[in-house]
Amino acid sequence: METGRHLKFKDLIARRFEGCQGLDVYMDVIKACFTAIKSRDLAEHYRKYLQWCTDSSIAKALEP
Repeated sequence: METGRHLKFKDLIARRFEGCQGLDVYMDVIKACFTAIKSRDLAEHYRKYLQWCTDSSIAKALEP
């Protein structure tokens, strides 16, 4: 079952970025945490995505 926080997490990290080949999201219900694994074509694509994460304060949006 997807919680509101789970849906918010998926929405934030699943935004389309150049070079994204896939996204797997795992939820640990005991620890109440998520793990996201994304595959990219090139390291440069990852750096651009990481910069977006930093600029958009994605970590703050996911705080409980």
